[in-house]
Amino acid sequence: MSSEQGQRGRSGRRSSAAYPAAEQAKVPTILVLDERFTRNADDRRAFCAQAGVVDADDDAGAVTPATRARVYFHSGQTQQRNASGKEKYCCDYNEIKKYLRGVGEERLSLVLLNVFFSPEEVPCVRREEKSSGVKVEVFGHTFKKKMQDDFPELPVVFFSHESMDKVAALSRRAVPMPYLHKLTVTSRKLTEKLLRHGRLTPEQQRHLLGLDEQRIVAESPALLQVYYKAYVHADDDSPILLLGESGAGKEVLAGYIRSVSPRKEKPMKSLNVTALPTTLAESELFGHVAGAFTDAKTDKTGVFVEANEGVLFLDEIGDLSLEIQAKLLRAIETKKVKPLGATKSKSADVLLICATNANLAAKVRDGKFRPDLLHRIDAIPISIPPLRQRREDIIPLTHNFLVESQKKQGKVGITITAEAQEILATYDYPGNTRELIHIVARLVGRAGDFEQITADEVREAICEGLVVLETAPIGPGDSVSGGARPAQPAGSKLPLSELSAVLRQVAMPSARNALAGQLPELDQAFRDLLGRLVGCALDATATGGATRRYNLQGAMRLLTGKELTGRAPASLLHKIVDVGLGLDDQKNGSAKPYVKDNEVLHALVDSYHKG
Repeated sequence: MSSEQGQRGRSGRRSSAAYPAAEQAKVPTILVLDERFTRNADDRRAFCAQAGVVDADDDAGAVTPATRARVYFHSGQTQQRNASGKEKYCCDYNEIKKYLRGVGEERLSLVLLNVFFSPEEVPCVRREEKSSGVKVEVFGHTFKKKMQDDFPELPVVFFSHESMDKVAALSRRAVPMPYLHKLTVTSRKLTEKLLRHGRLTPEQQRHLLGLDEQRIVAESPALLQVYYKAYVHADDDSPILLLGESGAGKEVLAGYIRSVSPRKEKPMKSLNVTALPTTLAESELFGHVAGAFTDAKTDKTGVFVEANEGVLFLDEIGDLSLEIQAKLLRAIETKKVKPLGATKSKSADVLLICATNANLAAKVRDGKFRPDLLHRIDAIPISIPPLRQRREDIIPLTHNFLVESQKKQGKVGITITAEAQEILATYDYPGNTRELIHIVARLVGRAGDFEQITADEVREAICEGLVVLETAPIGPGDSVSGGARPAQPAGSKLPLSELSAVLRQVAMPSARNALAGQLPELDQAFRDLLGRLVGCALDATATGGATRRYNLQGAMRLLTGKELTGRAPASLLHKIVDVGLGLDDQKNGSAKPYVKDNEVLHALVDSYHKG
């Protein structure tokens, strides 16, 4: 086989030493098996420009952050003589196998195989034969099967210079999938094929998604999957609903979606609709004309019109009133809005991204959210996992926030010890990324230039975020009516329902390790809070009049939101009452304002999480 017919001579290859090796490793490598590209340099260059790739033989030095992949081209053919002695080129799997082993198949992320590759014993089908209208057995199924047998980890995608319709017309088989058509291969389509089918390292996934360029941390497989889904659907122009706990990074993801969408050069507007009164919400969303209501002195353009042809991000969409929900539904359906007090509508063609940490399905059942609006905005739902479910991201995020906090506070050279990082990595972050930002900001605030943050300082910073109460014990007369939800105790900074989540968080083993031996006042607050929570829960679930009967399972279900079944949990519940959690313990009638045995609570919460 001549060098022109195979991998082509390497005399023209440029050194890639100018591009850092670490950066080069982020760029995937593709092998294209096709005789036309190998022979025709113009076709080859056009393909590279169209797909955003570089020719690994000729353009290795041209690799940049925008490069989608390095590509090797190989004809897969050898020169043979037929019975009459005439030379011809035939596809030869043994040649391909030899080349794959020579180049190192483990380095390849993907193989693009010409769909018209013939088995090795059949000459390559020539162009005139394909245009003759004769059905021929020309698909590369045989080659693909052999490659999968010899290199089972190597993904293969078919492609063709012909349209899919023409391939189907010439084929005796169904059109093979996955499939790429050369004439429509763009940088984005090739990226999607690589992300979907390619054998990629996490670094290569981040490179293809453009996360490193935007300084977005996504080391965990869970978050990489989130950004992959966002990348693929950013091109759809369908409404996107981002779901996740508060502080999980929904606004960052919304900004990313805009950056990889066709609307990236157009404006993006954001609006948090939490607690907006109906009139104000309508004005902010759709605008108003002068005189539409009191204090409307001038015209106002709403965010829908401001974001026309761009992206609109509505945060906490679940808090909108039903009246505004109806108008929002109309705006989404018609892509037009009518400002408050106006007689004419304005164009509002936007890519709508909504976000919420609420259960919208539950709101629909409760009559607080329109089901038709939910069906409109959740065309593409994307759930962001909480930080505790993607621990691989915690330390990279910490280093990013360390740099940002030093810039904001005018400090330099602050580092963090390995032991301190271990504590941060095992903490569960009920406030997600936002809580980590605040913890790092507190750490930087008390550190001097070129100092190291220690494990004890990390524990203290975590404690400061968890001590949220100035509590006083609840007495026997402090009851809760209704039994559905405990009331908010005086002096607290969070609703009692949220404090129960904080309590369970502090009792987790990882948190206990992080907080061990720190801040005695936290231990006292912990005990007081436990007494208040369980006391309210027992009172709320009690039955009877003068003689009250306490429902232990009901109280724990109210606190944890989960059934605790089996002998072990039941035994723990009784032990809790025995050591003083009951506000009106039927054994001695005395009030027990707070817990006297933290280990009992630890055991209870551990069994709850394991269950």
